[in-house]
Amino acid sequence: MTPRRPRPLDAVLIGALVLIVAAVVFLQLHLGGDKTSATSSPTATPSYLQTSSVGSAAASPSGVPSSTPVPSTSPGASGAPSTTVAPGTNAPGPGALASSLAAQAQSLAAQQPATFRVATLNVLGSSHTGGHGDEASRPSGVWRMARSVSVLSQHDVQVVGLQEFETIQAQTFLDQTHGAWQIYPGVSGDTRDAIAWRTDTFEVVQEQVVQIPYFNGSNVDMPVVLLRDRKTGKQVYFFNVHNSADTYKYHHQQGNRTSAMSREVQLIKQMHGYKIPVIFTGDLNERADAYCLLTADAPLHAAYGGGNAATGCQAPSIGGSVPIDWIFGTPDVTFSDPVMDHSSLVRAATDHPFYAATVTLR
Repeated sequence: MTPRRPRPLDAVLIGALVLIVAAVVFLQLHLGGDKTSATSSPTATPSYLQTSSVGSAAASPSGVPSSTPVPSTSPGASGAPSTTVAPGTNAPGPGALASSLAAQAQSLAAQQPATFRVATLNVLGSSHTGGHGDEASRPSGVWRMARSVSVLSQHDVQVVGLQEFETIQAQTFLDQTHGAWQIYPGVSGDTRDAIAWRTDTFEVVQEQVVQIPYFNGSNVDMPVVLLRDRKTGKQVYFFNVHNSADTYKYHHQQGNRTSAMSREVQLIKQMHGYKIPVIFTGDLNERADAYCLLTADAPLHAAYGGGNAATGCQAPSIGGSVPIDWIFGTPDVTFSDPVMDHSSLVRAATDHPFYAATVTLR
């Protein structure tokens, strides 16, 4: 019998099958990489695709947080991570190329400065006001906390050290900021000394409290937080304290303040030993003496200026006086645009001025 000629439909089907087979072969050759048996030895991951991450670091024996910075990717000639494939190895597949591009983007971001506003604020504890305490005539802490939140918003603050931040005020702060801020310690802990940050600017790497001498030398937990800037990946320690004052109840606290600052200097030096910037905020209840002691014994400078050299110590003045509320940074922290706000809004919120400055980390 004479073979039957293929019908037009048969020819179309055969052609389609040929195209499908060709496409599969093309994808395997150009995108799939080496498809040898599953038992063959895997090719080592190129160095430019290797990544490292740091979770919450354990505390060192002295009680100071420890952390190892994430290793930077080795730059190529252009300053971006090299993507050269070693001879004899297969070209990276789509997943590897995506990882390489992500690593390059991360490296470029890390080369950019991180900029944000930092503040310190003693909010005047709720137990002092609202019909009781030594400031009984002032409104309640809940009422005043709404004013403190407004002050932070007006000054576009991303991280703040808070003192006298009692639990009811901490809960009010979280309720009024609707998840835009995170605080440490949380409301289940001792919140009197806390650090708060905007979650759209920072992510937390590590949280820990350290013990600092307070009234009559009793130790009180005060917070240290290691945060990572979301845009650049840069890490920075924040350390916030409240040192004891001389009050009608507690007299002659100078020795306790000096002991507290000695401990604070030790902690700051140890943290900065990890090559991570440190920002130190707090109500030190001391003016020029605090500035001169801290800048002489620790690698610190104040957001408000001043100077401490062999020729003498000159404490900074802001708003016409040397403050007791301080913002300090290590040498790898640059401050600009410091402000002291003692407006009617601030006076309604608390009995302390509000201090803020812009931070740049390069």
